[in-house]
Amino acid sequence: MLPTPERDIHGKPLRKSFYSTVSLSDAKKKAEEYRVASEVSARTGEAFVPSTYKQPFVDVNTYELTYVSLVEGHLIPYFGAARLSDIRPADIQAYFATRTECLESRLKK
Repeated sequence: MLPTPERDIHGKPLRKSFYSTVSLSDAKKKAEEYRVASEVSARTGEAFVPSTYKQPFVDVNTYELTYVSLVEGHLIPYFGAARLSDIRPADIQAYFATRTECLESRLKK
């Protein structure tokens, strides 16, 4: 089964939460922007990569040791110079299959 904007590769519904330290209307605005960008992506075929930038919300050491080290130490060596839009769910599953020594919590990150 191929993923859609509403479902993952296993057919489960995707849920996304939007938060704001400013106001409820700001959170709703973020949700609407996400929905529009996702729909434009689906109609045009362009890759839609939602923002997952964590740095402002975690300690610098946590960011470096958890996220940056995973990307530089595992993802870049495996996927090389591949564009994010070219990486498919099957490629990600193949990557997970090679990481048998990693803890599940590490793979989720």
